[in-house]
Amino acid sequence: MQSPFRVQRISNIGSTHPVVARLGVQVSRLEQWIGLDEKPKQELVTLYAKTLTMRLLRCDELRGQIVERLEGDIARVEKLTTSIPFVVGLDSLVESFLYDGKNFLRDLLNVTRIAFGCKLKDARAFADTNPALDGELTKWAIKKFGENAGFVNMLRNNADWLRELIAKRNASEHPGERSGVLTVNNVQGHPLIVGAFTMPTWSRDGAAPTEIVNDMDVLLGNLLELAEYMFLWVLAETKTSAHVAIFQIPEAERDPACPVRFRADLSPELSAKLRAADVGTEKP
Repeated sequence: MQSPFRVQRISNIGSTHPVVARLGVQVSRLEQWIGLDEKPKQELVTLYAKTLTMRLLRCDELRGQIVERLEGDIARVEKLTTSIPFVVGLDSLVESFLYDGKNFLRDLLNVTRIAFGCKLKDARAFADTNPALDGELTKWAIKKFGENAGFVNMLRNNADWLRELIAKRNASEHPGERSGVLTVNNVQGHPLIVGAFTMPTWSRDGAAPTEIVNDMDVLLGNLLELAEYMFLWVLAETKTSAHVAIFQIPEAERDPACPVRFRADLSPELSAKLRAADVGTEKP
C-alpha cells in the first residue's frame, strides 16, 4: 500500500522525493534553455519549485494519512474477532485531497499564462464536463498551436481522468448539483468472508466503487507527469538552442538521491556531426 511518492514525511521532505526532484531540481536544471525573458522565466521556476511542489506534496501527505490510520487500526483489531478497522476522518482527508488536487490544476494553468499569455484560470478549463467536447484549454491550444499539436493531443488523451478529478471535487463541495454526489465508504466487513473486510472506496453518482488509496496513487502520478509535460512543452516551444535536446533517463539509471526524469544534452544531429568530425583526427 505504499505510494511511489511516499518516501518521507512532508516535514522532512528532500530531493529523494520524486515530486521535489522532478518539479524542483529538474526544473532548475533545465530552465536555462527556456527562451523567455528573465522575469517570466523566474516566475515559471518559482511556480514549479514552490507552489506546485508544495501542493502535490500536500496531496501525497493526505494520501499517506489515510494509509497510516488504516494500517494503525488494522493492527489494533488484529487480535479481535468482531471489530472492523476504521479510518478516522476519512471524509475530511478525501475532501482535502480533492481540494488540493483541483487547486493544483488551477495553479498549473499559470504555466500557459506565463509563457503564452493564456487567460484561463479555472481548473475546469482542462476538460469539458461533456466527454464529446474539448475543454477550454484544448480549444485555446488549437487556436494557438494547431489541431495536431502535441499539447492538444496530450490534453485529449488525459481528459477522462482530469474530468473525473474535477467532478469528484465539485461533487464533494456541492453535493447534488451538476457533478452529482460523491459517496465515500470507510472500511467495511466482507459480505461473504467472516473477519475479512474491504478497503475504503469512493464513487460518484452510482458508478462502481473503486479503492481510494489506489486511485490517489494514480492521480498523484498523473498530476506529476502533467506538470512535467507542460514544463517540457514550454521548453520545446521556446528553447534557446536548436542544438539542445531533452532525453528521458531510464528509471533504473536515475539517482535515488535525486530521481530526476529528464536531462538536457546535445541533439543527436549535432552529436553525430561532432563524432564524424573526430574520425581520423588521432595521430600515431
